[in-house]
This record gives sequence, structure tokens and C-alpha cells, in this order.
Amino acid sequence: MPFAQRPWLDPKPQGVYQFAEEHRPEWAVFWQEMEGDYDKVLEFAKNAEIQNPEDWTESLHLFLFGLFRGANRLLKTAAKKSFKDFIAQVVENHIKDPYPKHWYMSLGITPQNFVSLMEHAAVFDEEDQAMIYLNARMPDFGSKLYSEYILSKTSQGKELRTIASRMNHQAYMLEKKITGRKFPIDIQPGDWVKHAAFPGEDFQVLEVDNEPFLIVQDDFGNVSYVMDVWNISF
Repeated sequence: MPFAQRPWLDPKPQGVYQFAEEHRPEWAVFWQEMEGDYDKVLEFAKNAEIQNPEDWTESLHLFLFGLFRGANRLLKTAAKKSFKDFIAQVVENHIKDPYPKHWYMSLGITPQNFVSLMEHAAVFDEEDQAMIYLNARMPDFGSKLYSEYILSKTSQGKELRTIASRMNHQAYMLEKKITGRKFPIDIQPGDWVKHAAFPGEDFQVLEVDNEPFLIVQDDFGNVSYVMDVWNISF
């Protein structure tokens, strides 16, 4: 789903390949479709005959999880934890393997300030309080970090989500055949909807396209494209 786009993220390393910030939502959807499986993404790159597929896959991982500052193995471990634990892992990663100084300066802080602020944010039990704290000191940083946390959890429960999605798709195709409707429900811009793969989260519809697909926004202002409209409900 959707992820914040901020120019202050530009200084971070992105590996050999460069990915455009404006295409972040599409790459996030791609990562979700690959079920957060690093090996599956690498296999895709090889099948697509991308030059230096290992470098491409690593570059995409750095692009999507640049704040986390951790290897894929650490990311999978962090995904099983709470947001506060995820933040604590980010702190540890930055202490052991910090970014160049200008990355922190682009946030208006020093590396030492960064660690201090993140350690304080990791104390909050409520996710929204941690985000508010970080956003107030580094604009939109908390929201972006939370987006990485949510995206890192893509592979959790993927078997159940896949089965549910398949059933939803079958029902959608049957309804489409009978009624000719392109959407499983009557969706209008401004409506708040739910997605089967993201229980407990609400998304506001920004645009309804005839493809069909939806453009939606979550509570934190992050925008994404929904291609699997059969998983949408009120």
C-alpha cells in the first residue's frame, strides 16, 4: 500500500540502481505482491533479465526500507515485533552501521540527535504517540517509518490472505459476469473502505478508475493504488 514521499529522503544510499520517489507507491505494491519474499523478488529480476539482478534487488530493498537500515534477514525478524521494537531495531542498526553524516543533516539533526530521538520514541507503547513525537521533530519521519514497519509485515499470514483473496476474486468474477459491474461494491470518491489484507485499517477513496482500480489514502496521508478491488469492502 502507500508510502510518504519526502525530498529529505534523497540523500540515503539506494544501491546501484536508482528508483524514483514518485513511483514509491507502485514499488510498495510490487513488494506486497511478491509477499515480501526477497528471494522471490530476486527470481523476478532474473526472469526479467535485469542486468545484475542481485544489485537491483538490493537497491529496491534499500529504497523501500531506507530508514530501517537493516539487512533483509533483520527486517524479517523486526516484522514479527511491535512498532516500538521495530524502532529499537532501527536505532541499533544506525548505531552499528550509520549513514553518512549528510543523511542526518538533511533531517536537521546530528547522528547523535537521531539516536536520542529514536530511543525516546521507542518508549511509547502507543504507535500513534511514537509517530506524533517523531513527526514533530522530523517532519513526516514517524509516518514514513511506520509505513516501512507495515510493509515489513507483508509476509505475515500470507497463506491465509492468499486463500481469502482467491475466494474474494472468485465471488467478484461471478458477480461481474452476472451484473457487468467492475467493482464488488458501489464505491465513490470520499468513501471509507477496508482491505482484506490490512485488517483494522481504513482507507479513503480518492479516485475511482475504470481499469478498474482505486487510488486510496490511509489515516496518515499515505497514498496507494488498489488493483485487487475484490478485496475491498465497507
